[in-house]
Amino acid sequence: MYFDGSSTSILAGMGIVLQSPHQHRWFFSLKLDFDCTNNQAEYEALVIGLSVLHDLHAARVLVFDDSELVINQLNGTFRCMSCTLVPYHMVASYLAESFDDITFNHISRGENTVADELAQIASGAQLLEGKCGPMIPVLQQSYPALVNQQVLQRDQVIRTRVMSLPSLLEHEDPVDVCVVETLPNDWRMPIMQYLDNPRGKHDRKIRVHATNYVSYQNELYRKGEDDLLLLCLGPQEAAQAITEVHEGICGAHQLGRKMRWLLCRHGYFWPSILKDCIEYARRCV
Repeated sequence: MYFDGSSTSILAGMGIVLQSPHQHRWFFSLKLDFDCTNNQAEYEALVIGLSVLHDLHAARVLVFDDSELVINQLNGTFRCMSCTLVPYHMVASYLAESFDDITFNHISRGENTVADELAQIASGAQLLEGKCGPMIPVLQQSYPALVNQQVLQRDQVIRTRVMSLPSLLEHEDPVDVCVVETLPNDWRMPIMQYLDNPRGKHDRKIRVHATNYVSYQNELYRKGEDDLLLLCLGPQEAAQAITEVHEGICGAHQLGRKMRWLLCRHGYFWPSILKDCIEYARRCV
């Protein structure tokens, strides 16, 4: 399986290529009609592709992609720490366990051309003349129907309906709870989306605010004094950090400003850090 994801200011899309040991190939091009980053689009393609292979009763699978981040997270070389990607990583790992043997391989973009073009077509990107894009019409069809082996004809491009919700919501797993808890109301998301695609449609305040941040390996960092980078924490991570500083492994029931100083010294940041620390300390009587 070859896969790729693409996100533009207009739409996001994914491309999947399945190839049998006899060199028969099937192509999938799907539109994603919801906000997502390039990395989320990559994981969407991975989850859909593995789901189709699982329903086709594949036993041994070789997976190829040009995203070093996604492949290394699946191989265990990188830890998946992003709250927006953890649910995808959990579902992909769960699906991977259903195969007798599965290997994830990082390849260059040039070796993933077909999946990349299918993803770009679905996301509305314009391809150069001579690419495969003009040869792909559009059908209205949901992706679960793709597993019907009568539908999968050799060298056929399968087009699906526009997906209006993340694929994770179609999995009846405990991870659905994780999706609900981690995706909404994360202050980091607008900044990450801007840094991932600066040419997209973004609020002016986000554009100005984002100059104080950098993105590295799908983590957001705040530029501190002397160009030191502070790891940005989401709401749940911030609450845990405050608890540890105040009364946990680092704690001695510190005052609010001292807690903030300790957290920054250890390399952490979120916009309301001082306010949250002071309020937490006041509740401790």
